[in-house]
Amino acid sequence: ADYKLHFLPDLRAVLNLGLDYTKSNGTVDVPVYYTGNWLDSGLYRKYDQTKKNSVLDFYLNYVKDVKSIKSKFDVMAGYSWQHFYVENNTTNSNYAVIYDSVRNNTTVFKQEYFLVSFYGRFNYTLANRYLLTFTLRDDGSSKFSKDTRWGLFPSAALAWKINEEAFLRDSKTVSQLKL
Repeated sequence: ADYKLHFLPDLRAVLNLGLDYTKSNGTVDVPVYYTGNWLDSGLYRKYDQTKKNSVLDFYLNYVKDVKSIKSKFDVMAGYSWQHFYVENNTTNSNYAVIYDSVRNNTTVFKQEYFLVSFYGRFNYTLANRYLLTFTLRDDGSSKFSKDTRWGLFPSAALAWKINEEAFLRDSKTVSQLKL
C-alpha cells in the first residue's frame, strides 16, 4: 500500500506485507539391494516440512522542493520486521542386512528467528548539483546472543554532478559525470 496524505501531499506512507508458506511431504526409499547404496542397510524415510516466512515493512517518505533556496529535501524513516520458521518431521527406518530387523527413529527439527530493523535516510540536493546523503540503520537478529543482537550502521556520502555545471551543461560528449 502506498498512500499520499491529503493534508500533506509531500508525505507518503508505504506498507509492504508478505507471507511465503510452503508445506511438503515425501518418501525416500533406498533398497538394500540397490547397487548405488553406500549404507550397510537400506533406508526408508518419510518427511513432512513446513516453512513460513513473513515480512512487514513500513516507512514514511517526505520529499520537498524548496525553489527559493534551490534545495530539495528527501527524508525517509521506517521499520522492518521479518519472521522465519521451519519445521521438519522425519521418520527413518533402517533395514539391517545382518539382523533383518527394522529400527525406526523420528526426529523433529524446528527453527525460528526474527530480523528487525529501524532505518532512516536524509538526502539533500543543492542547485541540482551538490548532494549529501546520510543513512542510519539499527538492525537486530534473534540468531545472535542478547549482548550482540543489535548493530548500528551509519553512513554518509557527498556527490557533485559535474555535468550540471555551466561548462558541461550543453556538452554533446558528456551526458553524465558525477564525483
